[in-house]
Amino acid sequence: MNYIILALSVFVFTILIRKSTCRYTWYLLFSVFFLEAAIFFSMMYVARMGKYPYPANILFQLDYEMFLSISRMKIRMDTILRLINIGVALFLFFMVLFARQFVFPYRKRFNLREAAMVLLLAALPVFYIWYNDPLVRLDLYLRLDSNQSGLGTLLRIVDAVNAIWITAYLFLPMGMLVDFYRQTTLQLKRKQILALVCSFFVLNVCCLLLFIFGPFRSIYSFSSGRSLIDLPDLSTMPSYFFTVVPFAMVLMIIVTMAAVIRYKGFDTVDLFRNVLLRRQKFELSDNMRSVFHSFKNTLFTVNILAEQAQETGDAAGREELLRKIQTVTDHSFDSITRMLDSLKNPNLETASCYLVDAVEEALAMMDIPESVRMEKRYRVADVMSTFDMHHITQVIQNIVQNAVDSILMAGIAEGKIEIEVSAEHEWAILRIKDNGVGIKKADQYKIFQSFYTTKSRSTNWGVGLSYAFQVIKAHFGCIVVDSKEQEGTVFQILLLRNKKG
Repeated sequence: MNYIILALSVFVFTILIRKSTCRYTWYLLFSVFFLEAAIFFSMMYVARMGKYPYPANILFQLDYEMFLSISRMKIRMDTILRLINIGVALFLFFMVLFARQFVFPYRKRFNLREAAMVLLLAALPVFYIWYNDPLVRLDLYLRLDSNQSGLGTLLRIVDAVNAIWITAYLFLPMGMLVDFYRQTTLQLKRKQILALVCSFFVLNVCCLLLFIFGPFRSIYSFSSGRSLIDLPDLSTMPSYFFTVVPFAMVLMIIVTMAAVIRYKGFDTVDLFRNVLLRRQKFELSDNMRSVFHSFKNTLFTVNILAEQAQETGDAAGREELLRKIQTVTDHSFDSITRMLDSLKNPNLETASCYLVDAVEEALAMMDIPESVRMEKRYRVADVMSTFDMHHITQVIQNIVQNAVDSILMAGIAEGKIEIEVSAEHEWAILRIKDNGVGIKKADQYKIFQSFYTTKSRSTNWGVGLSYAFQVIKAHFGCIVVDSKEQEGTVFQILLLRNKKG
C-alpha cells in the first residue's frame, strides 16, 4: 500500500515542477495530496490494528519498512479515523473545484454567485467530516439507544444523501471535462482533457477500491445502532489488498504519468530534457547536411551557367544565361537571409492589435493563384492580442504559402484555404485549413525543426515553419498541426487574448 503513496508523491512532485504557476494546477495538486493523506492514515490504522502481513518476497521489503516507520507514530485511533475522513472529503472537494476551474469561462468574475456555489460545494464535504467524526457517531449511538423516535429513519436518509453526493463528486469532474471536450475547438485543450480524464479515472479507481467499496469504506448503510460505532473490519480484508492492488495502482499511475507527459508536454522536466536535446542535435545535423548539399548544387548550377556564358558567342544567349545566374543567386540570397533570420530569436515590438488585421495585411501582400479559393470566417472579429504585427504577418504568410504549395502539389482542380479567427477562454485562435496533399504522420513531429522540409531543396530550405514556431513561442503562444495525407492540413495558432478583446 505504501508503494501507492510513493507513486502519488511522484505524481504531485511532477505536477509541481511542471506547472506550479498554473491557475488550476494547485486544485489538482491538493486533490492528489489529500487522497495520498487518506491512504497514509489508513496505513496507520492498519498498523494500530496489527493486520499488516509480513512480506512474502523481497518486492515488498521496502513497503514493509515504510509500514514499520508509520507504526512508530503515536496518534490516537479516533484522530486517525478523523484524518482519513478529512482526506477523502477534501480529495472529492478539490476534484470538483479543479474541473470547474479548468472549464471556467474566460474573464468570468468571481462574484457572490460563484462564492455561494463554492460554499455549497464545500458544505457537503464539511457535513460528511462532521457526521463521520467518531465522537459524533458515538453521540448518535447513545441517543439512538435511548429510543429517540425517528432518529433511525433520519440516519438512513443521511447515509443515502452521503452515498449520492460522494458518487456525484467522483464522476462529476469527469463528466464536466468530457462535456468541455465536446465543446472546445482547441486541439491543445482536447489533448489536455484526455490526459486529465485518464488521471481522474486512476484516482477514482484508487478511491473506490479503498474508501468506497474497500476495507476503509466511507459510505455507511445504517442498519442498527451498532453500525454507528463499528470500526473498519480488517479481519476479512483480502491479502490482495497488500499485494496485487498496490502494484496494479502503481502501474496505472505510471500509465497516467506517461499520458500526461505525452499530451501536456513535460519536456521541461530535467529527466527528459537532455535526451530531447541530444535527439534534436542529431536531427539538426541531418537537416543542415541537406541544406549545404542544396547550396552546393546551387553553386554548381551557377558555375555551369558561367562557363556557358563564357563559351557562347551570341550576345543574346549570353544575356539570357546571365539573367538565369541572377535569378539563381537572388533566390539563394533570399533563402540564406530567411535561414539566418530563423536562427536568431525574433526581436519583438509588440502592441495590442486585432488578429483579423494581421490576417488581412498578410493576405494583401500575397499573390494567391486563381485556382485556390480563399474562405475567411471571422467568428470573433474583435478579438485582440498583444503581438508584433510584422512577425505575426510573416507567420501567416508562411503558413498560407505552404497551404498553396500543398494544393498545387496535389493537383486539385479547385483548391480551398479556410482561415478562421475565433476566441476561447484566454486564447485568441487562428485556424488555417487547406485541402492539399497533407503531411505524413512521421513528418508532423519534425516540420517545426530548423531546415527540415518535405519539399524540393532547390526551392525550399525548411525555414518557414521553424521561424513560425519561434515567433509564436516568443509570444508565449502555441502552434499545433493536424494533417491527413491526401486530405489536407490544419494549423491552429493560439495567442494570449487581451482582456479588452
